[in-house]
Amino acid sequence: RRSSLSLVSQCDLLDPFDAIRRDLTRTAYACLALDLGEAMTERWDPHPEIFKLLLDTLRALGAGVDPRLSLTFMEAHLLRLSGIFPPLDSLPLSAGARLSLQQILKTPPDRMERLGFNRSVEEELRRTLQGIYRGVLDRELRSRNFLNAIGLENLNGVPAIEAA
Repeated sequence: RRSSLSLVSQCDLLDPFDAIRRDLTRTAYACLALDLGEAMTERWDPHPEIFKLLLDTLRALGAGVDPRLSLTFMEAHLLRLSGIFPPLDSLPLSAGARLSLQQILKTPPDRMERLGFNRSVEEELRRTLQGIYRGVLDRELRSRNFLNAIGLENLNGVPAIEAA
């Protein structure tokens, strides 16, 4: 009771996420999703809606949904659930990217695979969301640096964006 460590005496593995574990790209994006979830929550403070978002993201990655789409979806919804999503009209987005972001925020997790964006809109959204996280966290996550290092993310130099 006096320790900050928890004691787990038993657990049952419900889903080993084999499809993620067998694929470096999916593993790297899953690590980023988990790092973002941890960075955006307080220790010992339960967030069932964020846990569900992370679980939905891992399931999507395991089911073969595009990893970048899965992370864009997760990043947008995590900001919304955290209550720090800036007003859409304050974001430096093109009209197409703004509409795409609105669509992401309206789409339930079990339908995320139906979303599709052209490459320029996808990169604009990824840059904007990464900039918001950089502004909120005031640091870069190691998992995002790893994605950059292995060439999966090429968004270096993204400026921080203030959240509302």
